[in-house]
Amino acid sequence: MDDIFIRPAAQGSYDTYMEHLRQCRECPRGSGRCADGQELVRVYLGKARTG
Repeated sequence: MDDIFIRPAAQGSYDTYMEHLRQCRECPRGSGRCADGQELVRVYLGKARTG
């Protein structure tokens, strides 16, 4: 099984996004996100790519 590593700088953003998913009724469990969810993903990916 492959280990998944999240850069420390991105961990907080990832945790915030996951918490949003647990609480948001607009974000489906598959593809698609509400505007807030889209912004949280954008922030997370930016931090994940730059460290």
